[in-house]
Amino acid sequence: MPAADAAVYFHSPLSPWASLPPLTLDGAGDPYLPRRPDRASAGGGQLVVAAPAASADGRPAELALVAGMQVADFTFDLLGGRRGDAGGALVVGWQSEASYAFVVVAPGRAVELWSVTSPRAGQSLAAPVAGCAGPPLADATLPDGDLAPLAVAWRAGTLTVSAAGSELLRCRPPALPRGAVGVGALFGTVAFDNLALTR
Repeated sequence: MPAADAAVYFHSPLSPWASLPPLTLDGAGDPYLPRRPDRASAGGGQLVVAAPAASADGRPAELALVAGMQVADFTFDLLGGRRGDAGGALVVGWQSEASYAFVVVAPGRAVELWSVTSPRAGQSLAAPVAGCAGPPLADATLPDGDLAPLAVAWRAGTLTVSAAGSELLRCRPPALPRGAVGVGALFGTVAFDNLALTR
């Protein structure tokens, strides 16, 4: 007897439940959007983002977004590392240069959530989000010359950041806007691999 309910599977990132396959970063055809193409490149299985100097207000000096998805609740799994003295950022809720959030992942600094907002037209401010700071990041969590697992999840109003299964930060910030997700360099050169974004 026919049922009254039906489910349809769409193999497309446009479906509300679909996820993109992991970015393997084997070449220039991978779906990522760098702020400046000369500061981010994919090849050999890694996305390398380089920032010659830190920005004056603490936001990522360079970044690259995962193309094709605007997400609300999500989990973002990846491998991250650095080349020498460097600090990374995990970008979330990207709507524009004046509206997004990011998680600081820099050895020796607190793992914390920052937001970039625009209080007035033509102005943007970067500031840490109150109550969303964890302990300082261990040097091996963003290893020099290697990669290690990182994850950031925004589910049911809770932000969780973890490394190799160990929780680094858990907080309940104001709602993050639906937006793009990506990676960035606060300063120096950082590298990423196996970027997997799950709704």
